[in-house]
Amino acid sequence: MDLKLCLDTNVFIAVNVNEPNAPECKKILNSIEVKSVEANLSTIVIAEMLVGFYSNGDHIGADKFLSKVNSLYQTFPVSLEIAKKGAEIRSTHNIRLPDALIYATMLNSKADFLISNDHPLKKKDPKILTPTEFVQKFHISDEMKEKK
Repeated sequence: MDLKLCLDTNVFIAVNVNEPNAPECKKILNSIEVKSVEANLSTIVIAEMLVGFYSNGDHIGADKFLSKVNSLYQTFPVSLEIAKKGAEIRSTHNIRLPDALIYATMLNSKADFLISNDHPLKKKDPKILTPTEFVQKFHISDEMKEKK
């Protein structure tokens, strides 16, 4: 399976706080960990996650998260191109700037899908899937084998 995903912050949060769709989110993160799928992250996602760790005084958790991100994900900073596209998306669709920037990152990184629990553009773009939709559509299981 040669898929490239872009993940929204809420995929990680779902696992951290054990939301109802945490099992599906874990399956996606596991498939990235065993390199069955590739994944991109906006630095916006990284910053949003770090805020949670630092707000809870969890510097060790923040360091572990950063280490995992560094080894498993291609990261995309908010470049001028992504900033411009994000601003256009925000002004056109009246959504929060972080959501617009994460969506712009998905477009810029040429990811196949943006995985998000609640992206405001989900109804307008079939490339935005919930974790449950992605797991069902691509039959992601707990026993993912490492890609050769």
